Amino acid sequence: MSVYGSSTKAPGQNVRYFEWNAVVNGIDDLYFNDSPFMGRDKIPREDGKFSIGSPNARLKNVYSLWGYFDSDCFVQGKRVIKDGDPVNIYDIFIYARTRITEAIDKSSVPGKLDVQIIYLEQIKADIESGVSVKDYSTTAQNQLKTTTRDAIIEAIKQDLQDIKAKLDEVRAEIDELYTKTFSDVFTGLSGSGSMTLFYPGLGRRIETRSWFLHSDSTKGVFFLRFPVSNKYIGALFCTRSGVSQHNRAHIPGNVDEPIELLWDGIDVNSSIIIQITYKED
Repeated sequence: MSVYGSSTKAPGQNVRYFEWNAVVNGIDDLYFNDSPFMGRDKIPREDGKFSIGSPNARLKNVYSLWGYFDSDCFVQGKRVIKDGDPVNIYDIFIYARTRITEAIDKSSVPGKLDVQIIYLEQIKADIESGVSVKDYSTTAQNQLKTTTRDAIIEAIKQDLQDIKAKLDEVRAEIDELYTKTFSDVFTGLSGSGSMTLFYPGLGRRIETRSWFLHSDSTKGVFFLRFPVSNKYIGALFCTRSGVSQHNRAHIPGNVDEPIELLWDGIDVNSSIIIQITYKED
């Protein structure tokens, strides 16, 4: 018997009206509602073949606890950036241009009227101090030329410093926006050994910003390094007092070069927590 109450028929058996109505209702439910029953999985017959909705016939809302995308995800027509994706300049161009424009707008070079006011105040001060207009004609011209040049140069220097400060703020914000953090705890380590922690995205390189190490081992040493270029990022020398080590370090690795953890002479079954802040270039 079906979920609608209709039973299967043998050849020659009659179909009653309510059984036929159940068949019609079932077909309508399948066409309009996809399925009359909730509470079971929606699994397509083939992988990567079917769509839900279309560009011109979209669902209004989708509610879910989790989402897994093996390829790309787009929001308002723009591709969502995932860990390991390259960051192109157009991703931050509008934001950076806005901040740079604000920095320039807030800076100013004195106009012609501002400079003239400075000169007139200087002339007034000289005349009030007893210098005659006749005597002033020669010396004042040279003095004004020097004052004009120095005032403009000083004003430009100050404005350039203001612009540099604003650009440094923009650079720091952009750097922080695209900074990532590796964080993990490893247990059961003993004696000496090494392990690869993580790789950069294909064709990219890691540039560290800071690192943190803490272990319960009472002896031995841990190292963070780039194994190919043999650049050491940080070290933790273990003692009975339980030392933690944290430091800012801007160290670039080679293209496709991972970060490696090495240890030597540590206690049996030691544990360590590692945090590395970095960017991919």
